[in-house]
Amino acid sequence: MKGVKLNYFLLMQMVFFIHDVYSDANNNVDDKIVMGSIANITTAPYTVWVTAIRGRKQIFCGGCILTRKHVLTAAHCVKGYSQVAVTTGIYHGYMESM
Repeated sequence: MKGVKLNYFLLMQMVFFIHDVYSDANNNVDDKIVMGSIANITTAPYTVWVTAIRGRKQIFCGGCILTRKHVLTAAHCVKGYSQVAVTTGIYHGYMESM
């Protein structure tokens, strides 16, 4: 009986995992932001644009300036990438004229 319960439990875990992974095929970020608002460079002056590069693959993330030499960003944005560039003065992916 314990084996049946364990198998059922594992099956249900797998079903929920697969559902979670494939339920949002579009990965619509707008659905994930709760109570957010548009910010510009004057309201978020310590925000930076992080570009991580591995071969021909690039990903873009946000970050926050901590010191002149340190930026805080999510680990998945930089882990395993060979080059990381940090750019300031970026607003929606474009340089803002100041």
